[in-house]
Amino acid sequence: MQRPSDPMERLLFDALTHAEIPFTMDPHPDNLGLDFYLPQEEVYVEVKQFHSDRIANQMARAPNVIALQGRGAVLMFCSLVQRPKDEK
Repeated sequence: MQRPSDPMERLLFDALTHAEIPFTMDPHPDNLGLDFYLPQEEVYVEVKQFHSDRIANQMARAPNVIALQGRGAVLMFCSLVQRPKDEK
């Protein structure tokens, strides 16, 4: 899978890869247009550097969506994802 060109998506891509959490960026057979799909958790993740008016529409596309908006939110989430299992 190719690393995304978007810098915020790249941060999450690297964190999920490092933590060995299965994910895809070609999310779901329904092609919901969300950035990441974590199949084991059946959760989508949408990453935004800045607020976007279309986020409400994107959040309505699936029942379980985590929205990460802003570099600080993305970095914090990535640090949680990468914690050793005994610290989680």
